[in-house]
Amino acid sequence: MKNLKSILVLLFCAAAFVQAYYESNCIIEVPNGQIHWGNGDYDVVAFSVDGFITAEYVVMQCLDDNTNDSGDETYEVAITSDSAGANVLTSAQVTENFGNTGDCDSYTFDFPDVELDFGTYYIRTKTISGAPVRSWGVDRLYYTGKTLRSDSALINVPNGQLYWNNGDSHIASFTLNQQSIATHFYMACLDDNNNDSGIEVFEAAITTDSKGSNVITSVQVSEDFGNTAGCDSYDFDFPDVLLEADTTYYLRTKVISGAPVRSWGKDYLWFMYQPPHTISSDFNKDGIVNCEDLMMFSQDWLAEEAWY
Repeated sequence: MKNLKSILVLLFCAAAFVQAYYESNCIIEVPNGQIHWGNGDYDVVAFSVDGFITAEYVVMQCLDDNTNDSGDETYEVAITSDSAGANVLTSAQVTENFGNTGDCDSYTFDFPDVELDFGTYYIRTKTISGAPVRSWGVDRLYYTGKTLRSDSALINVPNGQLYWNNGDSHIASFTLNQQSIATHFYMACLDDNNNDSGIEVFEAAITTDSKGSNVITSVQVSEDFGNTAGCDSYDFDFPDVLLEADTTYYLRTKVISGAPVRSWGKDYLWFMYQPPHTISSDFNKDGIVNCEDLMMFSQDWLAEEAWY
């Protein structure tokens, strides 16, 4: 019976080698009562994406014909990559007689799905014909997100690395084998080599060049690092940045002020990525496990229940 259960689990895993997704939505900050007086009038509002999502549709809670005439109105919702609303990634139009404010309806703008990743995008609402048109209520963008996992990579900062003078830096290359979002850098131990009572300012940055010039994200920590015996670990929580797979990047560590500073121990870059093969499961509170996890769970579960 135990072997049969294991085989069933393996078959379930093999059949479920698909990426795990979740459905969600976010509020689009279209001003309540916004009016497009003329045909072609439009407004643009920004929204942020902090992962990998597929944008699917927008629901406008209430659209009305501000003059309450009997003709049809054509209204468009688009996602653009620029604040001017010019570079359209996807769009959809609805043509209806919107009616007046007292009996206005919600409308779904089901545009062609578009893949969005880490960054800022824009919703452009536009009256094509039948102006004026007015919008009310809370509008939402609906999307499917891809489940992310957290991991870390050891960065080769030499144990005992000494930054003698303000401005001294160390640069270490690294490469990730999947598209990832770098979130923070952990340094196990930083000390003030002089053990004075002043504040040290230390910076961690990711760059695209080996000279450390082209910085794509960075953050500084200001602390009295103390001496070696009492040194602390520090977390450099820089703005998240998207890193491409199989691309060489560089982690630059640098003393800004308060030199000399010395680093000890092992330092790690933390990042998030989308696992290639995951499945949903009711018994996992996060909803996601991989097949190896499922097999381990099933063996423990079978042993506990003595189903053999």
